Amino acid sequence: MIFAKIDTSKFDRALDNYIRKTGPEKAAQVISFQARKLVERMIAMTPPRSLAQGQTRVEKDIRKIIAGKEDGHLRFLYAKFGPRIQSQVLKNKKGEDYLLQNVTLDPSGATMRDHHARQRTGSRRRVKRKGDKLWVPYGKLESYIAQRKKNVGMARAGFLRAAQGLGAKVPAWVSRHNLGGMSGFDDNRLDREHPSVTITNAAPSIGSFPFDRLQSALNSRARDMQKHLQMIVQKGTTLFK
Repeated sequence: MIFAKIDTSKFDRALDNYIRKTGPEKAAQVISFQARKLVERMIAMTPPRSLAQGQTRVEKDIRKIIAGKEDGHLRFLYAKFGPRIQSQVLKNKKGEDYLLQNVTLDPSGATMRDHHARQRTGSRRRVKRKGDKLWVPYGKLESYIAQRKKNVGMARAGFLRAAQGLGAKVPAWVSRHNLGGMSGFDDNRLDREHPSVTITNAAPSIGSFPFDRLQSALNSRARDMQKHLQMIVQKGTTLFK
């Protein structure tokens, strides 16, 4: 579970002032507008910046710790040395000697998922190689990479229910994911006493969210409300833009 301490006082004051100046009957509209803008910002802030960037990172991370090898050669090595080579001098196709160290052999490819999971560290779940590199058949590795690429966008998808409830814009590579209860939106905009919305993102990869930038996003919305209030008073502009 991820915990982050965020100071919402500026945003709360700006929101209260905005509602007070524009009228309590507009509270639901004001909250809808500000929440929609905020959730769009949170989605945009959540890595990766694009589908292509996410897929590239996934493939790069996996290839750091897992290598695809020709199936027959892999089985030959496994039969001769067993499941692990700690240090062994071998010959390449040119007959030249080379040293192979700290390699785990898996002709079935069945251990890829566990090996990958063990190598992912930190809140952002990026790969940091420690221990052996895993050798598996080429085809098994390519299938695994393709499968993992399909998960790109899941951290952003944790905001999907809120985005849908508020009418926020969501890229197609994010909206393709269905996280069920891991994406939450509690809508109390019509509560006369305390109108509010609660956004929950419990996606497994939400640790990639830049919580340090959430503070600036909230403060930015506060400044936007203050600026817009001035425009309403000075120029008679519309309530929302």
